[in-house]
Amino acid sequence: MSLLSINFGTTAPVPTDSDSKTPPFAIIRYGAGNSRIARNQDDLLKIDVAMPVLGDQQHACEVWRSDRPMQHEQSGPLQLLYNGIFLFGALEVDERNGLEQATQDAYTLILEQLRRRGYPYLLRMWNYLPDIVGPDHGVERYRLFCAGRHTALATEPGYESRLPAASALGTTGAGFVIYFIAAYEPALQIENPLQVSAFHYPACYAPKSPSFSRATVKHWPDSTQFYLSGTASIRGHESRRTGDIQGQLQLTLDNIEHLLTRAREQCPPIRDNLDNLALLKIYLRRADDFTLVRDYMQQHFASACPPLYLQADICRKELLVEIEGWSTFDSAR
Repeated sequence: MSLLSINFGTTAPVPTDSDSKTPPFAIIRYGAGNSRIARNQDDLLKIDVAMPVLGDQQHACEVWRSDRPMQHEQSGPLQLLYNGIFLFGALEVDERNGLEQATQDAYTLILEQLRRRGYPYLLRMWNYLPDIVGPDHGVERYRLFCAGRHTALATEPGYESRLPAASALGTTGAGFVIYFIAAYEPALQIENPLQVSAFHYPACYAPKSPSFSRATVKHWPDSTQFYLSGTASIRGHESRRTGDIQGQLQLTLDNIEHLLTRAREQCPPIRDNLDNLALLKIYLRRADDFTLVRDYMQQHFASACPPLYLQADICRKELLVEIEGWSTFDSAR
């Protein structure tokens, strides 16, 4: 039992794990043909993501739970579940007015509803959209997404100092979905000294910089949680080891180790090393790289929970692998 927990599971709604007596409030299911969001009569949110699951994995979804009852509300396309401590939200983005405007409208709606309900601080966001590096009226779709997100978030004074951890990946089917967690107090922002902060990238990557933190740390009444953004083979602001999947994997893991080191320096309850980082999601551009990456991870790291491997387009065409993660530490503030 915990305030906020995530477990990887099968496609069944309730996996057999230590939290199985606590009913889930949201399930994110991978491998769907299209991305969509639905809510059943018990207010359980089901988010389908059009992202193939790689390998013969026993888990193909993530199951969200809380030991506190969740209240549900809806504002237009935005589904909200909250319990007085944190808020979980999800929405399908309607692109009929173009991706940039649609992203701006979606983020503006999210911010407005979070302020209205008293959870103004975004902690962690997931953005799953089709054809992320494809052209849209002559402009790369990721650039349009970044511009729309930046325009909405930059309206908040001092927004750069409290940007959430985030991921933005390309899906194989139709439908753009966003889901996130927020709270009434901010998280601690963690940056990698070996990387330029994404929100300070030069304009060659996008007219408006990507608006996220490399990682965030949140203190809850019963625990401390570390949220790792999607992390790739980037040093400074440049992609490294182009065309070399093992080299990119090694540099990505090194970046994660540096983020964990910074997190431990700034927040003593964080005591994990990479080999204990739970709930890793590993996104691969090429399905053929799965065996190499899986074997490398099994050889070098003894995670308590095997990673979830997904095939996805990454936001730079030369990047072959991206890794995100989540850890919980049972140490109150």
